[in-house]
Amino acid sequence: MTSFTHLQAPIRRLGQQWPCSLGRRPCRLPIATYSSASASTSRPSTLVLTGVITAAVGLGYAACFAFPPQNSTLRVLAASFLPVPPQSPSPGSIEGNKLTQQIEHELINLPQVRELNNDPDWRSSRPFHNFPQDKAVHSLTAGALRGPGKLAVPPIVFVNKDDSEAIIFIHLGRSLCGHDGIVHGGLCATILDEALGRIALPNLPSKIGVTASLKLNYKSPTFADQFVVLKTRVSPDPSKRPTGRKVWVEGRIENLKGQVLVEAEALFVEPRAAALLKNSMVNELIS
Repeated sequence: MTSFTHLQAPIRRLGQQWPCSLGRRPCRLPIATYSSASASTSRPSTLVLTGVITAAVGLGYAACFAFPPQNSTLRVLAASFLPVPPQSPSPGSIEGNKLTQQIEHELINLPQVRELNNDPDWRSSRPFHNFPQDKAVHSLTAGALRGPGKLAVPPIVFVNKDDSEAIIFIHLGRSLCGHDGIVHGGLCATILDEALGRIALPNLPSKIGVTASLKLNYKSPTFADQFVVLKTRVSPDPSKRPTGRKVWVEGRIENLKGQVLVEAEALFVEPRAAALLKNSMVNELIS
């Protein structure tokens, strides 16, 4: 019988050789060692690290706001992270008048506008510039969509001599968005519909027509707070030349660099009762 004193034999210190169970060869048990130097290894301060991250994020916001990415996808992503811009100034306010005057100054001094103004083959007009206020309050594009941050100033329309082509310059404000920073697709459709009508109506017998069909192809996001160019023309397709009460027209929205944003094709039809309708306002708008 094994004695109690035998069980209490001194335990060998860790690190001493101990006979292995197999082969009876001595082996050394692993010893965990700790160095006081490792505990004092320098690490970046949490406060400093937080400051660096905050500064980097802040600089990123500032860079995206001051210098928007040129790539459309990057600009969409940047708009998702940037803070929402302040509300557009109200019409008639000092800030609103200042913004409107600034946009008007930039519009009439666009290089493309100055070039067309000096070209005798094109004549210009400003739709809705003198539109009666009592009618404008019930008009979408002449009233509800007008003002700082929206359609701040009337567009400049250039039409060639035979009314077969038009080039229109317009500013799209920051308050016309669907996705933040991107002009609503319905707004693009609205201004294209009116721009196409500007070319279609003069090519109808009574100069009165309605949109029978409008097809759109959105090619690239239309970013807010920029000038865009709408180019329209009577369809060059021989099978779609103006005939009787129908006229096909086509057009597109471009940015000032010439990138196509939206393409469109439309059919305008003269109502059967066109002779009974007044076209004085139409003539005034397209003159």
